Amino acid sequence: MNKNCYNALQEFCDRQKDMISTGERDFIIRKFLESFYDTIQIQEQKNGTPLTDNEIRAIEQSLLGDKNLESYVDSAKKFIAATRESLIDDYNKQHRRNSFWRDIWVNMIAAFFYSILLLLLYVVAKDQISKWITDLLDTVVKTNIVQ
Repeated sequence: MNKNCYNALQEFCDRQKDMISTGERDFIIRKFLESFYDTIQIQEQKNGTPLTDNEIRAIEQSLLGDKNLESYVDSAKKFIAATRESLIDDYNKQHRRNSFWRDIWVNMIAAFFYSILLLLLYVVAKDQISKWITDLLDTVVKTNIVQ
């Protein structure tokens, strides 16, 4: 895309009565370029030869028509609105009003089960633990006597 084409797109966006955001401008430029290069590729495949500069300028001018650019603006506004709604819905799902208290209850229950697990582990293994401690103490006492 040349500078004149880019300037034409920017001027069209500036002429719009509704304010066009930077994201919408980027979307419009991307859609224009996508249509531009797709059209060039289709024409080159159809003709079997590369397009001339005049043919490329004709494609560029046809895509710079007000109707095409208005459809890009509409697509941009719909895309941005859909994306915004999707992000808001995702945020609301993750941050429900009761999620704080639900998280507290989940953590309390998890801590309770963890405590029960440790208690069971101690009850089952207390004989083994006491044996390890007495063996350790015996070893320490013997090494101190030998020294």
